[in-house]
Amino acid sequence: TNQFDSGQELIDAIDSAIANSRVKEQLLVNYVGDPTPVTEEQMLASERNPVLFVTSTDVTLERNRFLLAGVTSLAIGTSWYTSLYPFLLNPTLLKSSEDVASAKKMEITFPTLVPSLVTGITSSITALKKSPKNKQDLFDFAIAGPLTGVVISCALIFLGCGLTASLDSAAYSQLPGLPLAVLRQSALAGGIIEYVLGEGLLSVPASAAGTEALADINISLHPFAIAGFFGLLVNAINLVPFGRTDGGRVSLALFGRSGAQAAGLFALIALFIQGLFSSDLLLFYFAFITFFQSEAEIPCRNEVDDITFGRVLLATL
Repeated sequence: TNQFDSGQELIDAIDSAIANSRVKEQLLVNYVGDPTPVTEEQMLASERNPVLFVTSTDVTLERNRFLLAGVTSLAIGTSWYTSLYPFLLNPTLLKSSEDVASAKKMEITFPTLVPSLVTGITSSITALKKSPKNKQDLFDFAIAGPLTGVVISCALIFLGCGLTASLDSAAYSQLPGLPLAVLRQSALAGGIIEYVLGEGLLSVPASAAGTEALADINISLHPFAIAGFFGLLVNAINLVPFGRTDGGRVSLALFGRSGAQAAGLFALIALFIQGLFSSDLLLFYFAFITFFQSEAEIPCRNEVDDITFGRVLLATL
């Protein structure tokens, strides 16, 4: 127990007490749930007592800069005409996350773009250099990029479908197309496409259901709609609650470390099964987060205080 009304007041008081000490440059005091192994009593009570967890000021993992630069170069190289998303959206998304990080006084690494043979760019790795102030700051940083991406992607799909519907037959025949099976992987994108271009456009013909002919059915769309579709798909899978992904950070802010670990395990199994039977993109993303994003996130200075109800509602929506 302590004499303060919140964990943030406790951390602020500790920082103030050691402000003029050498310890400030060497040690970092965090207020977190007990990180020691769970006892039987704690498991039955479903709670972990808060403790002061002391670390060095350097809590980031050392990464190979040349390797990360090579990965980014490869990601740019794998971006082709079906992946306008990285060029149209990625600067905006990275800027939105950087703006939040700057406003919250969070230090982050330069983003590393991750390649994909399906969408050109699958994701970006942005590590935290220093511990966030609290779970609310972590949530705001994690949700900013994907939320911006989803909104812009939906707008691009609406715009692209509108332009598709306005073209004459000659111009329409020159449009690139996406396989029907790919377009059906996103219920939100599919709903927008059918709302603008006509209900039933993405329905599977009875003659093609369950046959290889389904892979040969393409839907012609304006490049803006294709860019929006891939943007929506990529931002959606980035919210899978696992490890150091945006979704993993949102999950940590919502459920705490124990809850985030359980959610991450369930999400990883579901992602693997879904990818194995229906989507190469999901299978690729499963491999990516398993090997590159599975580390536990660095601790927040205050992981005890819960996030606001408004943020919980935003995450739910």
